[in-house]
Amino acid sequence: MRHVIVTRVSLGLAVLFLVSGGLFALVVTSRRQVVPADSPAGAGGGAAAFTDRCGSCHDAADLAPAVRHDRARIDAFLRTHGGAAPEERRPILDYVASR
Repeated sequence: MRHVIVTRVSLGLAVLFLVSGGLFALVVTSRRQVVPADSPAGAGGGAAAFTDRCGSCHDAADLAPAVRHDRARIDAFLRTHGGAAPEERRPILDYVASR
């Protein structure tokens, strides 16, 4: 009889953890803002994306030489910094390089 209780509690906890993990993943992924390709930021208006993602800490004119010199390295850096979506990285880099 005791093993039945232990089994049921274990299964209940397993289901609870799975549901909690799924809800956590849902909440985390829903907070990421993705800019569609047809929006101003996705269509080449990197100014808005830069202001939203980078402008609170960085100045585009200060970053422009680094972007012009080694764009690939800066693009790789943007993958892990600032939370820019893949569709936003190119417009941001284009905007910064034009400063």
